[in-house]
Amino acid sequence: PMNKLGSSFTVAEGTVRISATAFAGSAIESVTLPHSLKSMGDKAFYGCKNLKTVIFLSYYAPTFEEAYDATYETYDNLPLTGHLSFKQQSGGPVYNYDGLGVVKYYMWNYNSNRSCYYFGASFVDYIGHIENKIVMVRPTNGKNYDTFITSQYFGTTVDGAAAATDYTVSVITLISKISDYVTLSDETTVAAARNAYNAITSEEQKALVSNYENLVKAENTIEYLKQREQKPEPEIEPQPPEEPITFGQFMLNNLFGLCLALAVAAGFVVYVVITRRKSAKQSEKSEE
Repeated sequence: PMNKLGSSFTVAEGTVRISATAFAGSAIESVTLPHSLKSMGDKAFYGCKNLKTVIFLSYYAPTFEEAYDATYETYDNLPLTGHLSFKQQSGGPVYNYDGLGVVKYYMWNYNSNRSCYYFGASFVDYIGHIENKIVMVRPTNGKNYDTFITSQYFGTTVDGAAAATDYTVSVITLISKISDYVTLSDETTVAAARNAYNAITSEEQKALVSNYENLVKAENTIEYLKQREQKPEPEIEPQPPEEPITFGQFMLNNLFGLCLALAVAAGFVVYVVITRRKSAKQSEKSEE
C-alpha cells in the first residue's frame, strides 16, 4: 500500500488487522476500511500527509494500537493542544506543556521516570500534531467512533450507510452454509437460517442480509420436495389371469357377430341368384 500511486485505496474485505506502518509515507488521499477490520497497528498511516478522508465500514470502530517509541520524549513529538508556553521567572524561564488536556504530562500513559512512552500515531503524525484534521465517514449506526482518541485525528464526521451488526453477519454466514443443491436433509439447516433471520428486529439490518434470496429459494425447494414425496404414483391393481375360452363360450360370446355374418352371406347369395336369372332372361330375348 505505501507504494500505491493512485489517490485512493480500498482495504480488502476479510482483513481483520492492518499491520504497523502498512501505509507509512503513502501518497493516498482517501482510504476505505472494511467491515471486517478489528484493529490497526501503530503508525499504520503515519506520514500520509495527503490523507484527507477515511471511510469506515465496520460496525465497531477498530482499535488504534500504540507502541513504545523513545522519540516521544523529544520536544518535537510532544502532543500539544497548543503552543509551548513559558514564564520568565527569577530563576529562569518555566516551560508549560498543555498536553492533551487530560493530565499535565506529555502523554496520557507516560510514567514518572520517563522510561515508557506509549502513544498512538495512527494517522498522518503524532496525536495533536495534525494541522488539518481528517474527515471520517462512519456507519450511521456505528459504535465507538466518538472517543477521545478519534477526536484527535478527525475534525469532521460524516454519517455513511448503516453497517451490519455482528448478529446480522452471523445470519449471512448461516445462510451461506445452505447447499446449492438442496435436499430434504437440508431442512433443519434452512429452518435454522429462517429462525435466525426472523430474530433480526430491525428492518434496516434485515435489508443488509445480502443473500436472503438464497434462503427463500431453499425454502421453496424444500416445500416442493415435501409435496412431491406426499403424492406417490397410483398403484395398478394386478388383474387375475384369464382362463382359456371353450368353443361353446366363444360361440356364445360372438353369437351376434355370427348371426350378422350369416345374414350378410345369405344376402349375397340371394343377390347372386337374382343377378344370374336376370342375365339368363336377357340372353333368351336377344336370341329370339
